[in-house]
Amino acid sequence: MMDERMKKVLERTKETLTRHLEDLNDQVDVNNGRIKDHMVLDGIKDSLKSVRCCLELEAMATK
Repeated sequence: MMDERMKKVLERTKETLTRHLEDLNDQVDVNNGRIKDHMVLDGIKDSLKSVRCCLELEAMATK
């Protein structure tokens, strides 16, 4: 069972990851939509995986 504190922390984490993805997308936009640095791609992949985990945890908490 997930308590209220954990739910709030997950929501904050998801928001932080979303801002990070926005920053990474801004870096790609500066390069005319091209990923010039493999670390940007790694950051996008890692952030998406983390967001997915947050969503899965939130879904489990509502069951």
